[in-house]
Amino acid sequence: MLPGAAEIAGTLVDTSRDGFRASFGGGAPAAGTNVEFRTEARRGKAVVMWNRCVGSQQESGFLIS
Repeated sequence: MLPGAAEIAGTLVDTSRDGFRASFGGGAPAAGTNVEFRTEARRGKAVVMWNRCVGSQQESGFLIS
């Protein structure tokens, strides 16, 4: 993790070849934010493309770079 970076834990909702969707109980990263991610199956870099509220959760869509 880079200095000054924050780790945010989320739940993987679904995946595709080029991206994924994750759900967060607290704040989600802002659209346009570059992130590093890791799951059981994959790790890499992505950019947050969109956010939305779903009940009490925040969902974000990520494009893998």
